[in-house]
Amino acid sequence: MQEGFLRRGGYDQSVRKYLIDRSAVKLVITLNANQARQSQYNQVYLLMLVKNSARGHVNNDSLFDNEGVMFIDFREIQRLYDRKGTSLLNLTTLPFWDDEKYKQMTDHFNLGSVRIFKSNHEIVMNNCNLLIGNYQDKPGQNDFPNLAQATLYYDESAKHLEQCFEEFNAVLKKFKII
Repeated sequence: MQEGFLRRGGYDQSVRKYLIDRSAVKLVITLNANQARQSQYNQVYLLMLVKNSARGHVNNDSLFDNEGVMFIDFREIQRLYDRKGTSLLNLTTLPFWDDEKYKQMTDHFNLGSVRIFKSNHEIVMNNCNLLIGNYQDKPGQNDFPNLAQATLYYDESAKHLEQCFEEFNAVLKKFKII
């Protein structure tokens, strides 16, 4: 699937909203272009849709029971196929992986966090955007100091400012400016 469908407004957004309102979208997988054969795009997106999920006719698996979407980011994996064309990672079984299987996969491919679960409400509040980048934390995004740290930083800054002020006054006195 093209990236544009996952983020554009207008008709694309209305289709995404329709699918999300009916809990039909369960999984969005992001791959880089060299993982998908014959792709002209920089990234490839796979959507897993579940039929009849609004009426409760789904599997008993936790992924299917949740009112939300699981985002999986495999962009860092360079190759999904070996030289013979054999798949190194079976994407058809991915919706059924448990936490242990994800851990094995992330350890094997030396990846960081690749899974993010977002509720349908969170996705609707984000204009039904289905790109994983909109939900991943950016480095430093949530690195706010707590009150104790902020107070310590303030005190250190105030001391440093006072020292600078004293040195500046000393220079002014040395040159008999004040």
